[in-house]
Parts: sequence; structure tokens; C-alpha cells
Amino acid sequence: MRFAKIENSAARVAVGALALVSLLSMTVSARAQEAERPYPKMLPISQYLMDRNEAIAQARSAAPEGISKDASVLVLTPKGWETAVKGTNGFVCMAGPAWTASIDFYDVWSPKQRGAICLNPAAVPVDPADFS
Repeated sequence: MRFAKIENSAARVAVGALALVSLLSMTVSARAQEAERPYPKMLPISQYLMDRNEAIAQARSAAPEGISKDASVLVLTPKGWETAVKGTNGFVCMAGPAWTASIDFYDVWSPKQRGAICLNPAAVPVDPADFS
């Protein structure tokens, strides 16, 4: 009986040690991934700006032409988001850097990562300039 208690205690210690090692390795791994990020923080806004016509074209690519041709288009400028094209259908399209997506995205601060989105009228503030 005493031998069974010792085995049980040894098993608990082994499981606890394994859990501790796993936790420590995840922490080290997370720190290593943080250190490996090519852009660990946001760069100056100028690094994220696009050519105006390129930004308009990319923004319009986020929806079918039947929607995007009559949508307002916002572009990122040194002063924030500005309306580059005034639309008539209530939709708003914009193209910009990855930091407009999820902050959890691995390369969120990279100036090379870009994306586009079109919002339907229900998702748009009364004044699209409110995106600034």
C-alpha cells in the first residue's frame, strides 16, 4: 500500500513537472515569436500611405463592380481618412494597411500588408469622415 502511495505521488510530481515545462516553453516560444516580428510596433503614418489612384482601385476591388462603381471611396492621408470619391449608393469602400484589421494579426504593423473593404449603408456612420 505504501508503494502505491509513492507511485501516485511520483506520478503527480511528473505531471506537474511536465505542465511547468510546457508552460515555460510556451512563454519562451511566444517571446521568440515577438522578437522575430519584422515590425513589432507601428511605423510613422507616411510608411502606410498609398498612391491615391492605387488606393481607389484597390478599395473598389473589395466589392462587385455593380456596388463599388457608385460607392464612396475613402483613402488614408497624413491627416487621416478622407473621401476621395463621393458615392451615391450609400456604400463606402476603403483600402489601407493591415492595422485596420485585427491587432492580433502577426504582421499587423507591416507597411507591405494591405487590404480593402466595402461597408454597406447600415455599417457606415452618418458622415464617413467619422472614420478618421
